Amino acid sequence: MAVMNTIIILCDANQDDRQLIEQSRKLVMEKTAQTYLLHVAASDPEFVGYEVGPQHERDWRAELLRTEHRLLQNMSKELRDDGFNAHALLVQGDKIDLILKEVINLNADLLIVGNHNKGLLERFVVGSTTDTLVHQLEMPILVIPSKS
Repeated sequence: MAVMNTIIILCDANQDDRQLIEQSRKLVMEKTAQTYLLHVAASDPEFVGYEVGPQHERDWRAELLRTEHRLLQNMSKELRDDGFNAHALLVQGDKIDLILKEVINLNADLLIVGNHNKGLLERFVVGSTTDTLVHQLEMPILVIPSKS
């Protein structure tokens, strides 16, 4: 297998990411590779054409982003404590566009994604991030099935 200099692991910023990261460590992660735990959070409503909600909604959204970012930071710190060159990266906006942008910006050699086993109807209606990425990227993508 070729040396991987930059690996991106797509995260949902929840506890299920630990399983994805552990499987990634067993399969392909190299301690010398730059490893990014990437989470794409939804855009703020005002950026997608909706009115800004009440203050409690904005406060809730801000706290959610802080919580997601802390979780990513904690997981990347655990990897660094084990000798990996890991970084947390949380961005907001259109999921597919930002993943593609980060793959290019970071010059990624490998993208690791989890597969959440959506049903056929759900995949038809809302699509699958993994399917879209597989068709749009010309690079190795490792899909790790979710156990949940």
